Amino acid sequence: MQWSRNGSNLKEQLLNRLESTDLDNLWIQFLKVQSDLFFDKEFAPIFDQTWWHEARDILEIGSRNGDLLVKMSAAFPDKKYVGIDQQFSSIARAQEHFQSDRLTFIEWDAECFQEAFSGRFDVVIFYLTLQHLKQPKIALEHAYRYLKKGGHGYIVDSHDSSRQSSYPTPLLDKAVKALNEQNRNRGKGNRLISIQIQQELNNQNSPLFPYFSVQMSNLDDQGHDTKDCLQVMIYSKDVGAAYRDYYLLFLKILNKGWNIPIDFEQAYEEAGYFVENKDAWLRSGKHVLLLERKE
Repeated sequence: MQWSRNGSNLKEQLLNRLESTDLDNLWIQFLKVQSDLFFDKEFAPIFDQTWWHEARDILEIGSRNGDLLVKMSAAFPDKKYVGIDQQFSSIARAQEHFQSDRLTFIEWDAECFQEAFSGRFDVVIFYLTLQHLKQPKIALEHAYRYLKKGGHGYIVDSHDSSRQSSYPTPLLDKAVKALNEQNRNRGKGNRLISIQIQQELNNQNSPLFPYFSVQMSNLDDQGHDTKDCLQVMIYSKDVGAAYRDYYLLFLKILNKGWNIPIDFEQAYEEAGYFVENKDAWLRSGKHVLLLERKE
């Protein structure tokens, strides 16, 4: 489902809507469009695995508004799902719209241990969560304790240098660079954290080494493609205007949430190129990492 609608004066209507929408609602719309675009592709590596089909209890750490678990529970109704997030408004919305016998949402900080979760889950998911945490490695240690023996962790996080497209995106490149600079200056937010975690998991001298073994990764420890690389690709002919919405919503969030200046006339042109050129493609800048809990 698209956030915007086609019609006359689309550009003006869409840019006005972006400007008039508050940050919380921008996030709500962005997360919905994001899950619509990428869910099937980013979770394909686990959905055909025997251990996934045998799993019964799934935890998402950093579940936001619940969009991801809603899609997952619809595709796999034989499982039970729990989502935790420290933002009350996100959890309240998820509880209001999605809570059920199979789908539970709890307000909780990922970096605080939840004793009731000990040894309870078959799979723990971090979807674009670790990059936002102050102590992501602590959250990963908690995930180890939440998992049953032989359980799995699945991480999808940002890796900007992996992003590629069939056309130039200078405004997006500049905005992401500004975001990363702000994160470094504030000491909060790390869009390379999943690669750093992978490096530690592969290092016998690391404190993380005893917890998980790396079963699959689309990037090696230096952030380069692996031999059997999973590439999260989308194509204009398949997704159409949905990517334009995703692109502009993301930039507006950077603009309103991080005060990063954006020329939205140019942003619309960059996004529009993808929509108008049916041969256009892009590779999402994501690191996809499958872990197995060590005994």
